[in-house]
Amino acid sequence: MCVMADREFKHVEVCLRKMGVLLVQPPSVVSGVKLTKAEAKETKQIASLRIHVERVIRRLREFNMLKPHACLNLSLVKVLVDVITIACGLINIQDSLIK
Repeated sequence: MCVMADREFKHVEVCLRKMGVLLVQPPSVVSGVKLTKAEAKETKQIASLRIHVERVIRRLREFNMLKPHACLNLSLVKVLVDVITIACGLINIQDSLIK
């Protein structure tokens, strides 16, 4: 299993590794130092995958309950994980993200 994150999420790598999860993130960049060809290629591959992740997030936000400023009744918080799981399932049966 893999988790994709920005460069800023370095502190979670140890926790994920303990769970057997690989952290995928762009190579760290030091100011003024150019990336190697391998690092540049890896960064480009990760960026192309992140586009698809952003598209899925956009589709999730189309559900009114999951919009950034949606208000939820406190009694619904208990079932929010189920709501998100169902929304993700509905997204998976929609048309492909890649055309």
